[in-house]
Amino acid sequence: MTNSSSTIIDENPVQIEDPVLDAVLQVWQAALDHKALERYRGWLSFATALPRYDDFRYSFVGPRVVEYFGSNATGLTIREAYAAAGAGRNAIESVLWLFRRVCFKHVPLRLTGSGAEYHGRWFPSYDALYLPLSENGMIPNAVMCAFTQLD
Repeated sequence: MTNSSSTIIDENPVQIEDPVLDAVLQVWQAALDHKALERYRGWLSFATALPRYDDFRYSFVGPRVVEYFGSNATGLTIREAYAAAGAGRNAIESVLWLFRRVCFKHVPLRLTGSGAEYHGRWFPSYDALYLPLSENGMIPNAVMCAFTQLD
């Protein structure tokens, strides 16, 4: 049985109630050194864009994110990671849409979702912030995601 869930998308948030997500957003907005993010490492994941944004490969998935999802996707593409978890094509394309949107629009995207049961496992509600990253300062080539569990 799968419970229905709801999701809220907030594009280009200025401030976030969740203290972890808000701190990460403030560091990103100020373009501070990555060392300022070290204390939030457990809640972070990083994914590098593949050519033409066809997919993204996870280069790091923090331990709190791994704990929530029950697996470590480091080294896997989004397609590989979500397919291994049993996600269908539409779900995988939805995740890719989020990552592409962040890169194409060059703005943060916040995703808040209610809890749901998936493949017999309960996933609590969550709050996630997707941020574009760029090596050259102009064209995003990666996405950093800060992820927190709400309940």
